[in-house]
Amino acid sequence: MSGAKLKYIILFTVFFAGVNAAVWHIGSSFPCAIRDGPLAYAQAPALFPDTLCVASVWSPVYRGFGVQEGMIYMGARGFDLSLKTQYHALMSNHQLTFGFPILRETTIKAGLQLHYTLSALHGVNIWHKGSCSGGMLLTPNRDWKISLYSQHLLSFPRDSTEHLLEACSGFAVAYFLQPELNFSITMQKRFLLPWQMFFGIYYQAWRALAFSVQYEITEHQWEASSSICLGRWSVQAVFRHHLYLGFSQQYVIAYVC
Repeated sequence: MSGAKLKYIILFTVFFAGVNAAVWHIGSSFPCAIRDGPLAYAQAPALFPDTLCVASVWSPVYRGFGVQEGMIYMGARGFDLSLKTQYHALMSNHQLTFGFPILRETTIKAGLQLHYTLSALHGVNIWHKGSCSGGMLLTPNRDWKISLYSQHLLSFPRDSTEHLLEACSGFAVAYFLQPELNFSITMQKRFLLPWQMFFGIYYQAWRALAFSVQYEITEHQWEASSSICLGRWSVQAVFRHHLYLGFSQQYVIAYVC
């Protein structure tokens, strides 16, 4: 099979998935249940920033397919709000999320997220969908953190034939060898797909500089990120590699009040 034919087959598969499910690149695939930062806050229902945080995220996804994604995020201790947009010349997806904590104790935190998603195949049809996500973060002691999460497990209307959202559940365990160094293992199950296992390392070299690496063993994907904090501003770059789709990037600019 020629490279051009393979590219069109993959492209058709991506478009078919887009029509039947809003599969997001920002805040998906690689779990952020243990880490901090705007991407983790937007993805993990139990995580919220300690003070008011606003952020902008941009991702060209996989350049060969012409898909662009962006997110605007704002959150604090008692809420967070995000708007994600995924655009292609043929279609677009938009998702508004409101999250709030339901439990905030020393050793256990929990939160809920309410989502509204609009998916449009340009010039053909528009679909609407609502959903709910939840998560819990356990801290039995300073050396261990355990995260449990379920994204879009509840959706409405239930009888809709257009599955705009991809249900995903999982749990993560992190061990802090030192306050600035932790190792994590995550098990994640996405709808109609087998379980995935992720290994991760997070290291904060200095107060202003941090690195993380994750590896998924089933599809041999990996993700590497670095973040720089300069006063109230922080910049983060995330790079991923997929065995067949190649490289993709995400860029984050955040301001903490």
